Formats: sequence, structure tokens, C-alpha cells
Amino acid sequence: MEPKIVQPPSGSMPAGPWSQGVQAGSLLFVSGQVGEDAHGVIADATDFRAQAARALENVAHVVRAAGGTKADIVKITAFLTDVRNFPAYNDARRAFFGDRFPASTSVVVKELARPEYLLEIEAVAVLRGHAPD
Repeated sequence: MEPKIVQPPSGSMPAGPWSQGVQAGSLLFVSGQVGEDAHGVIADATDFRAQAARALENVAHVVRAAGGTKADIVKITAFLTDVRNFPAYNDARRAFFGDRFPASTSVVVKELARPEYLLEIEAVAVLRGHAPD
């Protein structure tokens, strides 16, 4: 099985060449996604829930580019810059996924690439519509 890079079409959400995943057969590993839109505009740095919701949508966007859906996401890792935002992240995750929560791990980090980033999300998806190579 030959791994391949999966990137959403240019000009779509999320922004930039960093928006990608690596697909190996039916497994998709989504790289760190933050709360930016297609124009590189980040959700308000004081609004953690808005950043979390946008970052989750960006993860799902990469999964869709690989031919999957957010139901294919089986594991999420959230890197938070403030442990006090943990309950808000759980609320955003619950709102995004409904009653079907993928497994989740939260890690507190000192900082991310830019000070206005309050979280970064990585994910693993098992693409049910893709047969393993």
C-alpha cells in the first residue's frame, strides 16, 4: 500500500498547503488543523469555541477530500494552550459529532505556531468506502 498526500482543492477550506492528510489504504492521518478559514482568517482569539468548531470542520474537510465523512473519524487529538478550555473543547466536539464521539485525547502545550491559535487538532479516520490496498 503506497501512502499518498490528500489535500482539499485549492481555494477551499481549510487554508494553506498545511491542510492535508496522509492516506495509506483505508487509513487517513489528518495533520494539525487550526481555526482558520480558506482566507487564513482565524476565529477570534478570545473565542475558543469558534476556533474549536472551525478546526473540527477543517479536519472533516480533509476527510471529505479523501472520500470520507466525519463519521469515518475514529480518533482525535487536541492540543490546547490552556487546560481551562478543556470543557469548551468537549462541548464543541459534542456539538460537531452529536452522540457519536470518536476517541479523544487532549494534550496541553505551552504554545502553538502563532499566539492566537488556542488549539490544534489531529485526527485518524478509517475510510469505510475505501478497500485496503
